[in-house]
Amino acid sequence: AVVSTQSGHYGRALSTCPSLQILSERFGALRGCAGRLVELYRSLGNANVRQLIRWAYRIRAYLTHHLTVVTKEVFLEALDCFCSWQSSREYRYSAALKIGTFLNMSRDKVDDFMATYKPPIAPSLTHYVVGRATLPRKQEQQECSVFAPTRHSCILLEKLACCIVQGEPVLLTGETGTGKTSSVQHLAERTGTKLVVINMSQQSDTTDLLGGFKPLDIVQLLKPIYEEFELLFKKTFSVSKNANFLQKIQVCS
Repeated sequence: AVVSTQSGHYGRALSTCPSLQILSERFGALRGCAGRLVELYRSLGNANVRQLIRWAYRIRAYLTHHLTVVTKEVFLEALDCFCSWQSSREYRYSAALKIGTFLNMSRDKVDDFMATYKPPIAPSLTHYVVGRATLPRKQEQQECSVFAPTRHSCILLEKLACCIVQGEPVLLTGETGTGKTSSVQHLAERTGTKLVVINMSQQSDTTDLLGGFKPLDIVQLLKPIYEEFELLFKKTFSVSKNANFLQKIQVCS
């Protein structure tokens, strides 16, 4: 499955100076390394300013005023923000090498990350931890569907959980059977979150999502009221003495 947390390539027209100014003003803690962040963003080519800002927003908790300590979280956040929407493995690997070089990571370490990294899953009574993301659990789930924690599924879970923590909208694309639906269902079950499923097709329109108005016979609205009235009437008054009245009411209904 391919994870996309934003659409299009908006903001590509912004140059380095406005990008640097945006980072410096919005993220004061990153002011000392904002220039290097913009340098990496420009080296990726297909990246846009929204992805750069999203990456800065995510890593502000890991960095202070300089990039002296390289953490795997910073590398993984960069992969999510700049590469997740790309279906091309070649592009993702090439971008990973550039990001790794920017973070002073060796090629072997980048290759090891790309080939073997599997985020750990650590559920508890109050939280559900997937890699670097921690989600609160609203209630204890007694029964959950079977979920195979493969490397691919765990990575997808971590990406989804990180987007949920950051409040980012997510679009999952991919072939049937790659774990898109099951991953979302698994997170909803484990965190006790209500999941609303809407099946869409080529015939779907805005009415399916937003609702709408349609003609309705007033008889259909009054029928439940009449049935309740008749039931209460028969319990309160004599049916035999009021048979004529009940018959007329039934004709009107």
